[in-house]
Amino acid sequence: MKKALAILTLLALLCASVAALAEEAAPWRGYELHAIWMSTDPLDIAIPNLRTDGAFALIRLAPAEGTVTHATVNEFAADDIVLRTAAGAEVPVAMMMFHKFLPSEGEGFPEIDPEQDDFDLLFFLEGGSEADLEGAALAITDDGAAREIALDPVSRTKPE
Repeated sequence: MKKALAILTLLALLCASVAALAEEAAPWRGYELHAIWMSTDPLDIAIPNLRTDGAFALIRLAPAEGTVTHATVNEFAADDIVLRTAAGAEVPVAMMMFHKFLPSEGEGFPEIDPEQDDFDLLFFLEGGSEADLEGAALAITDDGAAREIALDPVSRTKPE
């Protein structure tokens, strides 16, 4: 009975933590951004010849409402958003990834849609490991004010 009660208490705390994270957003360039998933799995990152001398964190960000412009993300995200480890190290954006593309006319390459539902930021922890991500947060600067989005316990699996 005590074990069942302990498990129920743990589940309730986990649900409360996830719910609190879902409500947490950071203002950035006119958007309220949510961190909606994180992966450290190289298969999710899907970049050929990915470095192996450290750990990666792939974090998907989405606006609370509507879309975010590709131009805003492309121009400001790398300067305004860093990954801050629990030890205080600041890790810059290594790469940005976009998901919506417009079909090309003719035989050209598709173009990035100017309105994105979300975007991914890839951070590389040189010489680090997944353990360095425990207690990490995204530090987002907006008009000089800094705000953090805690990454624990962001789901480490892709959303459906």
